[in-house]
Order: sequence, then structure tokens, then C-alpha cells
Amino acid sequence: MLLSDLSLLVILPPQETLIYDPSPFIDEGDTIDFDTAKEIPAHFTHWRYPIPGSYAVSPPEKPNTLRLRPSRLNLTALDGNYAGPEGQTFVGRRQQDTLFTFSIDINFSSDYSEAEAGVSAFLTQNHHLDLGVVVLPAASSTGVFPGDTGNSYGESDSTLIPQLRFRGISSASVPVPELVIPVPKTWREKTLRLEIRADNATHYVFSAGPADAMSQVQTLVEASNQHVSWGFTGEMFPLRIVLRLFPFIT
Repeated sequence: MLLSDLSLLVILPPQETLIYDPSPFIDEGDTIDFDTAKEIPAHFTHWRYPIPGSYAVSPPEKPNTLRLRPSRLNLTALDGNYAGPEGQTFVGRRQQDTLFTFSIDINFSSDYSEAEAGVSAFLTQNHHLDLGVVVLPAASSTGVFPGDTGNSYGESDSTLIPQLRFRGISSASVPVPELVIPVPKTWREKTLRLEIRADNATHYVFSAGPADAMSQVQTLVEASNQHVSWGFTGEMFPLRIVLRLFPFIT
């Protein structure tokens, strides 16, 4: 029998963070303004194979933005599983922390019914919770923005207006009913902020408001994260755009 008493001392090199790489360190957050970047950040990701022409970083006509060209399919696509070859306009960031705030500033307008852009807590095509700005008839509203009254006054039921819509799909029944509320009239020409926040380990909070007045951003929905916890973990938080729009998303 051979016995050995060895002491091994491993000396690691000093920490070095000054390395050439555009990606953040794993314990850092993001503030992405697309001011100098010419490409989508390397740690952002797509769902399905991306159509290159659907994405433009800081285009000349709208610098310091990410322009998304719309897809016909939304995040659920054809049946919650299949999307076909035409692509889904989607760029997202993986969730890395239990508690976080994810937000975008968005400029969006359209004359087409059901045109939509927004954010999502996304696991798969049949497991996601969405908050978007969508063009719908005024009669589609199920309520009003917190603190706003009569913001669709004088608009006929068939008039297409921008509305904030929350909805989801999951194998677990989504208890929160579909929410459709008009964007207040005084905000319709403004940049809006859409936000998803995790204040605890079990729920996501979805909020919206004007980007230039954070005091007016209001919580619209609080939803359990069990609806995007199925089969595996790894939620993404995408910027999304569907139908016939050419919006600019910062």
C-alpha cells in the first residue's frame, strides 16, 4: 500500500476584466442604446432562424435604435409548435437573475388592425406571456389605463386605436384574462416604455407608460411565472413585432 500526503497550492492569475469582447460579464446588467453598435449584441438571441432583413441596428433614418421589420406570424405562430419557413421577428435576452427589471422604449404606429409590437416572457411558442401595443377597434377595450378616464371618448366602436394588450398561452391555465386598454390619447405620439419585472421568485409584473415620465408608468398585470416553467428552464425576454409594420424600437 502506498500512502501519500500531498498539499497542492494553485495560484490563479489576477482578475482581468479589460478584455476585448462586446458581451457583458455574467453578473452585469444591460443598458443598450444602439448608439455605437452596428450589430445586435452577441448575448441577444432569436427564436427560429432569423431573417437578416428584419433587423437593422441604428438605421440612418432613425439612429440609435433597433428597427424591426414585421413578420406575419406572432409568437404562437401557426399552432404553438410549427412556424414554417417565413420566420418570426424576435430578438430577446435570456433571463439570468431571479429578480430583475427588463424594459424597452418603443415608437410604434400603424393603420392595420392587429398590428402589434411589444415584449414577452417567453419559453416556447406555446408558453409565453405578452404585453404589446396593438392596433384594435375601440370596442375591443376591456378597461382603461389606471388613472385615465374617457380616453377613447368620441371614438366610434370601429375606430382603430393603439391599445395595450396582455395575454398568454401555457399548458397551465393562465388565470389572468386577456386585458385590452386604450393607450391614453396624450401618449399616442410619444415613446412608450414597456416593462417586465420580477420582484419575487414566483411572479412577473407587467407595466407600461410614457418613457419620458417614469412616475406615470403603471402596473397592469401581475402573473405567475409557472406559466413559463414547463419542460425546461430558460426564459427569454424578446422584443417582438408582427404583421405589416416598420416601427423603431429603442
